[in-house]
Amino acid sequence: MVIKLIGEETVTADKQHQANHPQSPSGQVVNLADLKNLSESEAKFSQIKVVHLTSITYGGAGTAAYRLHKGLRAAGIHSSIIALDSKIIDPDLFVLDERNKLHSCNNYFLGRQVSRLWQYERHKRREILAQYPDRPTDLEIFSTGDALARLDQVPLIRDADIVHLHWVSGLFDYTTVPSIFNDKLLVWTLHDMNPFTGGCHYAGDCKKYIEG
Repeated sequence: MVIKLIGEETVTADKQHQANHPQSPSGQVVNLADLKNLSESEAKFSQIKVVHLTSITYGGAGTAAYRLHKGLRAAGIHSSIIALDSKIIDPDLFVLDERNKLHSCNNYFLGRQVSRLWQYERHKRREILAQYPDRPTDLEIFSTGDALARLDQVPLIRDADIVHLHWVSGLFDYTTVPSIFNDKLLVWTLHDMNPFTGGCHYAGDCKKYIEG
């Protein structure tokens, strides 16, 4: 909003002047055209559709994604979340199943909802690590960039203006990003190193992702 300030030499007690130039409590003159433009901008923002993608809605990344989602909703922005595992009750939060269908987390009695896609992802992770028995057990988890989910078949994704990626292990195949999000504004918050290591969520002393 643009607030125009009036210097002391221009301030008058003329009632007509005050009627034609509404003032804020601080005595600043408010431009009505600016208020109209602000209102129109707010209306445009309220029409923007944002979808957050996070594998889980708990832990550090999941909690951050959900807080951002709630903040956007409070600001009047149309925000939704798609996850594979959620403990939260929220009608704008959805769990993606193995048929690429969304299930709203709006039923308290259903409790925690876990997709078979997430179960598959965890099983795949264990199989990969089993090939490396000498890998230190205290290292972070290892996740590959492939997935069974097909987000291009999800209407909520197709209708989104902005897609915000968070911790997305198992949610989509990295090679399909251009075809899924080609007409979207894409934001990716890197909550760990997995998006650029190709596997390790925290590489520690390992530099294999640099060496190739």
